[in-house]
This record gives sequence, structure tokens and C-alpha cells, in this order.
Amino acid sequence: MYGRCEKTTGIGPFMNLVTQVMTREPYAGAKRVFWVDNGSSHRGKKTADRSSAAFAGRAT
Repeated sequence: MYGRCEKTTGIGPFMNLVTQVMTREPYAGAKRVFWVDNGSSHRGKKTADRSSAAFAGRAT
């Protein structure tokens, strides 16, 4: 489990958390990662596409 404290909310702070998690094993090498979160500013297809594009091809 990972967490962060940020001064603001939104996609920027959320992507900071995504980067923190996705650059460490076992997530960096995972074929699929599921996120459970209640933040409305970073849910939906747009955020999923953004995260996929940022970390695509990292799985081995």
C-alpha cells in the first residue's frame, strides 16, 4: 500500500502517486494493475488512457 500527502487534489497529484507506485516492483513489471480510489477528478477513460500511455510497455 502506498500513499502521499499533496497540497492540492487533481490529476497532477494523482499522477505523482501513479508514478511512485508504477516505477517499483512488482507493479513496474505487472501486466495489469488495478487502482481503487474515490477521487472524482481522476476517474474514467481519460485518466485510464493517460496512465496506460505513461506506463505502457513496462511489463515484461
